[in-house]
Amino acid sequence: MTLQPDFPTLTRQNRPAQHKAAVFLCADDRFAPYSLFLAQQIAAAHPARDFDICIVSASHLSSHPLFDSLNLRLVQVNIETLERHANIGARIGLATYLRLFMPQLWAGDYERLLYLDGDIFYQRGDIAQLLRAPLSGAPLGAVLDTKQWHKPNRPAADIAALGLPFAPYFNGGVLLIDTARFNDLRIGARILDLILARGKDLVWHDQTAVNAMVAGNWAQLPVQWNFQYSHKTMLLSAHFDVCFFHFIGRRKPFYARYGGFSRRFTTPYRAFLEQHFPGLAGQVRDGLGGPARWASLLLIAAMNASMARGALRIEALSCDDFDITPPYLPPNHPSERGQ
Repeated sequence: MTLQPDFPTLTRQNRPAQHKAAVFLCADDRFAPYSLFLAQQIAAAHPARDFDICIVSASHLSSHPLFDSLNLRLVQVNIETLERHANIGARIGLATYLRLFMPQLWAGDYERLLYLDGDIFYQRGDIAQLLRAPLSGAPLGAVLDTKQWHKPNRPAADIAALGLPFAPYFNGGVLLIDTARFNDLRIGARILDLILARGKDLVWHDQTAVNAMVAGNWAQLPVQWNFQYSHKTMLLSAHFDVCFFHFIGRRKPFYARYGGFSRRFTTPYRAFLEQHFPGLAGQVRDGLGGPARWASLLLIAAMNASMARGALRIEALSCDDFDITPPYLPPNHPSERGQ
């Protein structure tokens, strides 16, 4: 497959692919510790796995013993040509865009890819089976974003700002990708064109870009594969048999600022960081914050109540981990024309 002149390029790797499927995360040095936490969780739960676990970066990552002990594939990609075009900032760096181009860069390596954000906590779930799950001809599978849980017909503001029509909108933190189909539809190439033309207009960065190009042509995964955990949904999570908790927004259980995260999350993060990154362990707070936070918890309960109807709706869409909803595409859908 011929790459566009500005398309990112692979610059180095520690080893070739060992399997035909892979789980991959994109990180820089700042976020690598939390990505390694997730990689370790997945490796421990799948000791005889038939998929690679990869860490992709836009710059050289500081060496760490976990790279070898977890048998990780490390890949570095040159994406500097996009830096002046992409919407990036202190919290969202250039590395977040890497996920959009790996299906094309790995076209000869992997048939299936599972992309995961580094702020995800793995609780359970057969990832090998997920990597084999049918997508009914869609280029990717994902979970509906919380903004459309309650009102599925509500247009996403970032897509509307691009002048594009309504389409179901997914959260980009977990993407199950059919590599061949993704590349047949030239999604990576079209995303590159969009970034070069209107990169600063992509409000939610890479998530806006991939939603704009897929335009509703995606299979809906059950919500347990990307439970978007925030103050608005944290209490509702008890009603779902969650596989991946995705800590959306600025508050994370591994950061110092108050976030209302229970010890089920903070204790494992602290233990991991104390062992492997002791300088970061002090950032992790203890649980929900103690009795002084009772008023905050009441406010959280009210926010969860406002999301309850949407949670009930999305819970009813699937009966098990692999009850995947195929996409509905109207005639002459632009994604089917690869435009």
